[in-house]
This record gives sequence, C-alpha cells and structure tokens, in this order.
Amino acid sequence: DNVSWAPFTITVPANSAPVVATSDVASTANQTLALSGLINVSDADGDAMTRYQLWDATRDPNSGHFVVNGADQQAGSVIDISGAQLAQTSFITGTIGDALQIRAFDGIAWSAADNASWSPFHITV
Repeated sequence: DNVSWAPFTITVPANSAPVVATSDVASTANQTLALSGLINVSDADGDAMTRYQLWDATRDPNSGHFVVNGADQQAGSVIDISGAQLAQTSFITGTIGDALQIRAFDGIAWSAADNASWSPFHITV
C-alpha cells in the first residue's frame, strides 16, 4: 500500500455525427420506393445507424405516405424506426408531390438537431 501507483489516462475519441445525403426524386403515381434507395448515410467513425426519424410534411390526402413493415404511416408526425426497420420502410407515391425529411442516429448523435432542418428531399409526381 505504500508503493506509488502507476497512473494512466484513458482517452475517448470524439464521436462524429452521421451524415445523411438526399436528393429529389421524380416518379409516377402509386409507385413503391424503398427508403434505402432514397438516402445515403455515412458515418466517419463507421458506427451503424441504430435509429432513423422520418417526417412527411405533405398532409394532402392525395399525397404519398411512408409504410413501415406493411403499416401505413400518418403525415405530419415524427415516424421513429430502428436501424433494422430501414429495409422494411418504403414510400408510396400519391398523385401529388411530397416534401420529406429524414435524420439518422448512430447511438450517440443525430445527423441533425431537433430544431434544425433535417435532410430534406422531395418526391415529384
């Protein structure tokens, strides 16, 4: 107990938030578009995405909608999905265009803050 201890330091590298890239898409009415084909997510740390949040700002009944594992999702509300549900999520186009947003979570940080514009994209019909 009277011997000097050997001090050491543990350094934890800073996390890099994921980046979501989107682009506008032109389609025809009543098409099913896989969500994974509409976005590109990267993470400098190589972290896997654990969650996504989707936003469909177009509430017109003639607009399209997200579908998660066969269940239609309502426009105008945040849609939470797990990383595993990305492959089970699609967007079905309506007869008018849609304004959509998405953000990704790597288990530590979101790609965009709650009060910021997420990665926006539009589906035109």
